[in-house]
Amino acid sequence: DAELVANFFARAVGKNLCSLATFEQGFSGTAEFIDDIAVDAPKAPQYFIKMLQGASLDKDEERSTRLLSKSMDSEKLLGMLTA
Repeated sequence: DAELVANFFARAVGKNLCSLATFEQGFSGTAEFIDDIAVDAPKAPQYFIKMLQGASLDKDEERSTRLLSKSMDSEKLLGMLTA
């Protein structure tokens, strides 16, 4: 499912249907709680990163750093995003 959502986001970016600012705003709430979500769903951070990449947020270092800094494990997420 995460792959399908990431592909959907990539198409939206490719067709200029959604700005990176809008994606950042949309992902913000999940970024704040991704650590808690991962307790019950251990692969949640991987899926979250996949969707961020689909939305091309990995190409905007400032925006992705700001977004992932909301997580207690931001360094790990940033490493996953750039890998």
